[in-house]
Amino acid sequence: MKKTYTFIDLFAGAGGLSEGFIRAGYTPIAHIEMNKDACNTLKTRSAFHYLQKNGMLSIYEDYLKHKEEGTDGRKLWDQVPKA
Repeated sequence: MKKTYTFIDLFAGAGGLSEGFIRAGYTPIAHIEMNKDACNTLKTRSAFHYLQKNGMLSIYEDYLKHKEEGTDGRKLWDQVPKA
């Protein structure tokens, strides 16, 4: 049976440390960050990883092509499960 390693990223910023852990095969439990823009980046990266894992990267690519300056990622975030 394969072990699944998890982590919590405290003071996560935009998630650089989390990216490294995810690429190494760890699963995030939570990201803790108080900066709104950094939190939005974390949400977008979480959506990316979900879509990648489920073979739906075309949704992410379409989001990037049509994203309007000054908007948050709500159009993308609403396309993935909240959990």
